[in-house]
Amino acid sequence: WLRGEAADPMAEVDTALREVLGLFSGQAGEGETHIVAFTSRHPLDHLLPALRRLATTGPPPGHRTQKEEDQA
Repeated sequence: WLRGEAADPMAEVDTALREVLGLFSGQAGEGETHIVAFTSRHPLDHLLPALRRLATTGPPPGHRTQKEEDQA
């Protein structure tokens, strides 16, 4: 479609995007959340345990959000 070779470029892009969404969206059950990836200077094997704890138990007691830190 980028080269003008598609008969219906909008339909082809729509189909392609639906396939991508199907690959990455999955069927989330009630209460499930997808975690967004981001960039960090820390190695992944160091981050994963903390991310798993955060995802299952939430932040540690007394943890302040970035917004709270900025306002302090």
